[in-house]
Amino acid sequence: MINLSDKIQLDIQNKSISLTTLVLIDIVRDELGNITNDPVYISTNKGVFDGTTFWEDRALKISSVKESIDLINRKFKINKLSFSLNNSPVNGTRFSDFVAERDLLNKTVEVYYKTQSCINLSDCVLVYKGNIRRLDHDSKSVKIQLEDLTEDKLSKKIPIANTGHKASVYNKNDLNTPIPILYGKVEKAPLITLLEERPLSGETSLNLIPDDVMGDRGIEVTDFFGDSSTQSLSNNLNPLYIYKDDYFQALEVYNHDVIDDPPDDNGNQNWVWTHYNQYNVRDNYIEILKQYTGVTALNPPADNEIQCIKKRFPNDMKIVPNPAGLSEADLEEVGGYVDAIGTGVVFDDPFIKSPEASYDNPNVSQGKSRNWYVPNTNTSYNNTSAESPDQTIDYSSDWNYQVKDFKPYREGIHNNNDARWQFEIAGWFQRYAHNFNNEIIDGELHISEDPSLLFIRMPSAEYLRQRVNMKLLQMLDNAIPEEISGDYSLMAYALSNGFPQFINNSECRVNSYPNICKPNANEWAEKCGNVTENAVSSFLDTNDATDLFLNGNNQSSYANGGFEKLAEDAFNENEKINYPNFCVQLELEYWDADSNPTTTASMLNMMKNLLAMDANGDTISFTNISDSVLINIWIQTFGDKRYVNISLENESRDEYEVGGTDSQDLSYSAFYFNFFQIEGQNHDYLYEKNDFPIYAPFMQQSKEANYRRIKPTYTCLWNGVSHGGAPDIVGGSVVNGINISNTSPFFGWHALKGKNGSGNVYTNENDILPSSNSNNGWFVWMKDATEGRVGSDDSPTIQYESNNEAWGHVKTPANTLFAFSHIDKVNSSNHYESQGYNFDTGSQVTVDPSYTTLYKGDTIQKRLGFVFPFNEQGISSDIKTDTYFDGSVRLDFNRDETSNFPSYRQKVVLGAVDVSEDDIFIWSVFDNNADNEGAVLIDRTLQQCRIDPTQWYNSFDTDPTATNLIEDTHNSYDGNLLSVTNNFFEVNNYNSLALLYRVESADSDTNQVSQFVTNVHSISLVHYIVFEGAFDDKLYANVVGRANTMDDIVNINGIDEFKYTGASISPAGSFNTGDTDLDEFNFENQKSSISKPSDIIYHFVEKELNLIDSIDVDSMKKARESSDMEFGFSTSNEVKGIDFVNELCKNCNLFPLFKSTSQFSLSLIKKTYSSADVNITIKSDEIIKYSFTRTPVEKIHTMVNVKYKMDYAEDELMEETGYVDGYDMFGNMDDNNRSGSWNPQILGGSAEIEFKGYSYDYLGIDIEDKVFNFESNFIRDIDSAKQLRDFIYMWNCNQRNIFKLTLPLKYLALEVGDIVSFNSLIDNMKAYGEDYTTTNTRNGQEIYPFFIVHSVDKKQKNINIEITQLHNLQPNFSAYIGSVTRTRGIKNGQHEAFSLTMNDSDILLDFLYNGQPYYTENQKRVSDINENGYIDDSDHLALEQLLVNGEFLFGDVSGDGVVNVMDIVALISAITGGDEANEMLEQMDLSGDGIVNVIDIIAMINIIIGNVE
Repeated sequence: MINLSDKIQLDIQNKSISLTTLVLIDIVRDELGNITNDPVYISTNKGVFDGTTFWEDRALKISSVKESIDLINRKFKINKLSFSLNNSPVNGTRFSDFVAERDLLNKTVEVYYKTQSCINLSDCVLVYKGNIRRLDHDSKSVKIQLEDLTEDKLSKKIPIANTGHKASVYNKNDLNTPIPILYGKVEKAPLITLLEERPLSGETSLNLIPDDVMGDRGIEVTDFFGDSSTQSLSNNLNPLYIYKDDYFQALEVYNHDVIDDPPDDNGNQNWVWTHYNQYNVRDNYIEILKQYTGVTALNPPADNEIQCIKKRFPNDMKIVPNPAGLSEADLEEVGGYVDAIGTGVVFDDPFIKSPEASYDNPNVSQGKSRNWYVPNTNTSYNNTSAESPDQTIDYSSDWNYQVKDFKPYREGIHNNNDARWQFEIAGWFQRYAHNFNNEIIDGELHISEDPSLLFIRMPSAEYLRQRVNMKLLQMLDNAIPEEISGDYSLMAYALSNGFPQFINNSECRVNSYPNICKPNANEWAEKCGNVTENAVSSFLDTNDATDLFLNGNNQSSYANGGFEKLAEDAFNENEKINYPNFCVQLELEYWDADSNPTTTASMLNMMKNLLAMDANGDTISFTNISDSVLINIWIQTFGDKRYVNISLENESRDEYEVGGTDSQDLSYSAFYFNFFQIEGQNHDYLYEKNDFPIYAPFMQQSKEANYRRIKPTYTCLWNGVSHGGAPDIVGGSVVNGINISNTSPFFGWHALKGKNGSGNVYTNENDILPSSNSNNGWFVWMKDATEGRVGSDDSPTIQYESNNEAWGHVKTPANTLFAFSHIDKVNSSNHYESQGYNFDTGSQVTVDPSYTTLYKGDTIQKRLGFVFPFNEQGISSDIKTDTYFDGSVRLDFNRDETSNFPSYRQKVVLGAVDVSEDDIFIWSVFDNNADNEGAVLIDRTLQQCRIDPTQWYNSFDTDPTATNLIEDTHNSYDGNLLSVTNNFFEVNNYNSLALLYRVESADSDTNQVSQFVTNVHSISLVHYIVFEGAFDDKLYANVVGRANTMDDIVNINGIDEFKYTGASISPAGSFNTGDTDLDEFNFENQKSSISKPSDIIYHFVEKELNLIDSIDVDSMKKARESSDMEFGFSTSNEVKGIDFVNELCKNCNLFPLFKSTSQFSLSLIKKTYSSADVNITIKSDEIIKYSFTRTPVEKIHTMVNVKYKMDYAEDELMEETGYVDGYDMFGNMDDNNRSGSWNPQILGGSAEIEFKGYSYDYLGIDIEDKVFNFESNFIRDIDSAKQLRDFIYMWNCNQRNIFKLTLPLKYLALEVGDIVSFNSLIDNMKAYGEDYTTTNTRNGQEIYPFFIVHSVDKKQKNINIEITQLHNLQPNFSAYIGSVTRTRGIKNGQHEAFSLTMNDSDILLDFLYNGQPYYTENQKRVSDINENGYIDDSDHLALEQLLVNGEFLFGDVSGDGVVNVMDIVALISAITGGDEANEMLEQMDLSGDGIVNVIDIIAMINIIIGNVE
């Protein structure tokens, strides 16, 4: 507020107030404010005032006095004032005569308001001070226009310093250019190079200046600083950079020690100098001395050379893939990449946690990097790491082991020139099995997460019978009414006393399912197509189903019946036949119990035996149970079923519950079971698939062949079940002797008990379905459908091997089983045995997927490799490059599984490779000598790795000797960076670094392994580069800009402080170095960096615009205290001073203002206000006129992001804060999980608390409608950028009330920036329904009963003001970790009830896989559930675990964050659908009984209507 004199304050309290305007024209004052000339005195009242001064009345008419601030655009509003005077002669002189007489143009005018009690000018109030800018007149009147005194200075172009056309400018591009203005801490600030010749010393000095530090204005910078990432590599600051498509840090002292510079035969070296100093850092500039002897250069700058250091960080981390692009011969012979000594290599393919952390560095842009959340500021980038394998993943899976040397045959797989055709196809799957279990992603070979082709040892027929007996007994047990059995259990009895035999021992059919019976054959043919359907139908008219597919040496002699013939005929008509699935059919013992008296009697006898005794053998009387009741129970359970079918469901079959004999046309009803559980099944199953050994080949180690057999060898995933590990029979003893038909051909060739010409039996039923602990009964389980690939995509690769082109006529449906225990040779006189037994299951490689397991064999070895691509450096003037590795690699060994062999070594080496633009690993340029010649990071025996299981190469370790004294730890770093110049002797000769892990030994024992987890920290290459033409390009430096020096100090209350920063000055006696001269120097050279926005403006307007002593110092101090934001910038763009100040203010909470008294001032918006901030309370009954309006909804910002940190070479803002929105600040009221209220009693509260927050729906706008990106050229640090972002958002997130008021002169003291309130409602009316005399909450934000004055128009009779209501600009909500929706957290300091919903999980998943460009910075914070600074799948897994553990909204089945009728609909759908109810049991089972049913629907209804919580 304006300071009014006591007389005016007294006068304005009266209703009748007399206001007189006084104008002093052409007034001059001295430094003390005294009038030193005789101005023209004009007043609206003629007479003597202020002693003897006579004031003329020349009919003065004056405009109102206005001042304002622009709350939106932050622009100056130059104050103007006009008045008119009567130009009639007074005492013979017209006023216009003074124009020439007093030279009035640009003369100063002061305007005062006088009230009736004022007796002199000091009692009056100065309301305007300006200069005459225009004067127009005629004979009647004079019109005068005034403008603020500072207009000329404000319009001055800055920077005011310029290089001019001096010969001292070194680079012609710097001629006649502005010298930059530099404030705050700036990395890589532009420099101007000035030339200074020193002929006497034979030196030339290049003086590099960041600001006008060599001018005569006393401008000084604060300091120079270095680069934290390279500081440990040098003893100097090295603040200078040259720019050659990238920044390269120039060393103060040339470092010859890092240069590979071997002497020649004469002992001479090429890269030595007489003097190694390259430049000196002075107080305010950098000096480069070019030193000569005559014309001979003595130091590198004299030759226009300079040595730089470049710490180069990768842009990605990739796994070294298995090479899909190598020749087929390479792949088949060795399974992958071949190293320099001819060993085949397969690379591990682990999951990596936080790969970006492996190259975390000071230059990482957290705002621009999608997955980074700004980590704890106390966490060094050297401490973040990528982890492999990811230890946060649950690795429980089917594949717990790996085996090598797996051979799926006894003597070999029959070659295709002499094997039965349908069995040739099965053999082809055996030979190319690995190709189905790999996938090529971006040109790289990876093991499939869900392999398609599996070798599985199936259960024997006897096991199947016993498991079926158990299933049928359970069905019967469930069918007996409780009133008959009570607590008695047939199953419990059978477990103790043996199972009844429901299966006929003599009837067991094992075949492809079309060969079982004619109905099956017809259905199979129908599913294949019309051609096959017609052919099979015709064949079965005269043949049995068993003979289908039967074929001999001459396929065509079995017209329409042979499998090959059927396939060929169908293919010719554009159809393909299905490879038929394997099937077992059993016959029920009592299948005709309802019609055959003998069978009925046997069944009743069996039933009574089951019910005749309890588990203790005690007799129980059931005399009251009639035979008819038992028969009804039997029929209820078994119905008309005669058979039991066992197979795997697939698309080649629809009718599973039919059975019969091969010669019968009719079919019988059957039970059906899958062998084991499969995805999407519609029938019950007998086993879990992992009850039996399963092998999934993923690499073919080798393949041999002769004219008769092919012998592939595989490396496989293995589920860990041994080949003798079939499940035991449940209860009782095994009933041996189940008979499999020994006369029927199996799938078109010979009986399972096949006989040769001499009648010798050489196969038995256990060869197709094994007995316990035998190595037979092997099958291929093809999990995924294959069509058109068989025999076409995978060509023969070795001598003698051949494929049948017609195989492409067959398609293999998903879940097809291939049996291998059969006769598969054509020649009837020489039947070779089948190969379904005596598999060589190889040797186990212990594999725990939570570790990397490496091994070395004779022909194959397992390795691990990572690749780190780098951005290409666009340089051409480099003449010498030496490269070193910097970073940390850690291996934590599993002592239990790592071999204890001193002859085996764990090595970690560095190599080089190129990666293409589309991220393809280019094997042709891979340095396969890296094994022998690459730089070695770690080389330790496996025995040493067991002794010290934590093995490091850690170049960040400042004392590796001390580290190696720590138990279980060893660091291989010796204190010197490891050279990789052999690979990177030029900066760009490779674009990627390879990090390779391997086990090495010359030992013949090939069963030794290493097992570890590895962490990779901040990988980088350190290049030492010598450039020629070093000073031809732009130069930059790390500088802390303009300083407040000892030339500008003020004394406040007896204490000296810096004028522009308010920092205290250390007194002279505080420097106690012991050197008097040095103490004096330190005292006189104290500096204070000018970096706060208000301090910069203060300094700038005085030093650059020369507005000395025109500053409202109090406003500067208040602005300084209101914020801890800091600026850092360099500017050489020529703009008006006024525009520059406007831009500065746009980047903070300040508003520039020139008061009507011509003082430069700053107004500000604070985050919070209280009644203590109010300057005046307006009495509503004194308001003359009023109106209300609001800022339009269109001006609201829905989200805000700030881009900052200018790169002056690229002219690009390099960082951004990330977005903020209303949900971050106030909580998400648009999500149903935040509706209603909650009871804080669990947290010690009492009354119900209503959820409050922010709603875009309330405003009628979408969250992405008004996204605002602000670009700041003045901010360089993340904290200041976030402050600006939050201020912009909070100021613009809701509509603000704006009042226009006409007030009496009583409020004369009001000025722009004042804070006002009201004593009561105006006319007892709310503004838009809100009581503006008290605090309100609107859309989550607190609305204060305080207003800021942003426009004042003072007239002689009243005052018009515009005021804007103030809001609380601090957030009142902080979301809990995991609450990605921002629906639950800490609100107004109180912890809300914790609740997560599936929406939280879904949004995070969408971000991880689809990007979500507007994912806010706070969402990243709450998504970083593992709190490691990086958001990835492990965080989503952790969030899912929170949900699984019950920390979600109980009853929220639909996942929308609220329990309502939609959840009832979802629950009913789940109950009727079946599977979903099992998947979401924990959310759907509201009754807690383990079953999802109608009881849970009732429970949900009670939740909705409020009967239960």
